[in-house]
Amino acid sequence: MAPATLVLQVAHPVVGAGVAEHSTFRSDPWRRLVRTIGSTVRFTYGTDAVAAREADRLRLLHARIAGIDHRGRPYRALDPSAYAWVHLTLAHFAVDVRRVLGRPLTADRCDTFYREWRLVGTRIGVHDSEMPPDWSGFLDYFDTMVRTTLEDNRSVRDVLAVTRLPPPPARWLPDTAWEPLASRAGRLQTLFAVGTLPPAARELLDLAWSDDDQCHLERAAAFVRRVFEALPGPARTYPQVLPHLLAARWHARR
Repeated sequence: MAPATLVLQVAHPVVGAGVAEHSTFRSDPWRRLVRTIGSTVRFTYGTDAVAAREADRLRLLHARIAGIDHRGRPYRALDPSAYAWVHLTLAHFAVDVRRVLGRPLTADRCDTFYREWRLVGTRIGVHDSEMPPDWSGFLDYFDTMVRTTLEDNRSVRDVLAVTRLPPPPARWLPDTAWEPLASRAGRLQTLFAVGTLPPAARELLDLAWSDDDQCHLERAAAFVRRVFEALPGPARTYPQVLPHLLAARWHARR
């Protein structure tokens, strides 16, 4: 479901311009994905010192990203609204993944999660004033952003293209071995990417969606849920998170 969140992020005019002009996403999406996940793990699960170093690194990196977009509008990656949008879409992503592929969070747990995600935002320099105070406020903010701020752009189309046909994760992998797998995986990724976008975003981006597509998505999601629930706990956790969780449990027992 990550491509749907990427689409939402780069559909913001500032984010889309920065990605189009400065990102390695198109040429090396796999390495870019691993770096992004590693960064998120550090500022979410790391100690205060680890999170502070990662926050400084992120802001220094993004401070260099600025320019003029194809419509002649100036942009900078540390624009407070755009910086907040990228962070807050990840809250929507986490809750939506549970809704589609797992056990949906209750309203109380959404509120708790969102409060904690706001704290993560302050760790990486998101302005408190740019983040709605609670989950209900976030939902209103999210709907308003989709309807009034997002736009179709080159970066959106690049994300959708890579989603439909991802490049090989390693240069040594021959095209003859990768392309059949990539084509099948791309169809499934695209199904989830388009199907989990808000309807208003699908309309904005002119992405077709039918009742048959919805049925296919629900069947695929049900299969994922069954497989996931059968896995042991450690296998459900991203490997980079495990050391942080184990360390936290060790400290709690002391």
